[in-house]
Amino acid sequence: MNRAVALYGTSSIYWTLNYGTELQKFFEPDEIMWLKEIVLKANEKSKQKSADANQSNGDVDRQNLSLLSSC
Repeated sequence: MNRAVALYGTSSIYWTLNYGTELQKFFEPDEIMWLKEIVLKANEKSKQKSADANQSNGDVDRQNLSLLSSC
């Protein structure tokens, strides 16, 4: 399911996935709210991982610069 739909869709409607097939799934408003919570948590984890990676890259760059300066 598209994250944007989960985040920005209204919870007053029912969603259907794969409508008209034997694999169709109807989402009730409570399920949509649950999906929104999951997407928000995933986005927060992703932001934290990016921030940690950026911090880690900065540390490596400073170490490399320090090594180059001592040569």
